Amino acid sequence: MKKLTAATAVMAGLMTTGTALATDPNVILQPFGAVQARSAKAAGTGSTDSTLFGGGIKVAAPLLPWMGLKAEIQALSGDVDGTANTEIDQLDARLSAEFGIAAGASRFTITPQLLTVGEDNGTTDETNTGFGLHLGLRSDHGGHLNGYAQLGFVALDTNNSLQGLEVNAGVSTVFGRGVGMFADYRMQKFENDNNGELDSGQLRLGLHVQF
Repeated sequence: MKKLTAATAVMAGLMTTGTALATDPNVILQPFGAVQARSAKAAGTGSTDSTLFGGGIKVAAPLLPWMGLKAEIQALSGDVDGTANTEIDQLDARLSAEFGIAAGASRFTITPQLLTVGEDNGTTDETNTGFGLHLGLRSDHGGHLNGYAQLGFVALDTNNSLQGLEVNAGVSTVFGRGVGMFADYRMQKFENDNNGELDSGQLRLGLHVQF
């Protein structure tokens, strides 16, 4: 509950800051539903697959024409595939700064971020913090159809230092009066110091509201 309250406060702060400081505010809210397929494998063992469902919200607020802040929180849960009474609950939160370099109607982006990942699998209940750094390309949000793609590195401060590559890509469309829909996909391929692996793919679909 404390994590959810803190993340909500950060998002409210982003909305207020973006509206107050941006020359031409374009605060974006994206509530969404999500499904994640993941496969975890410890060294020398077979993989454990699971499918998680849930949702969350993303907030983006401009500070300067070339810089904005972003935050997101999501909660997912589901059973380990083929295993009765074994459920995973996952709560993720991210705070990012996105720096953009104009390239016509698009922007090259550099996005450092802080993240926290909490997971309860019935045996262990852990919350780990980390960082990410992504490079990407984003179209101008002034249009009715926009997209982005990012490739980045993520590291989590776990007992075995989980780290690896992450790919994010998505599109959004505005139907009118700042309301539309968005879809995005996140792929992760992580390893830890004990040669364990975690692969996941996540699809999110939701509303896109900008004002």
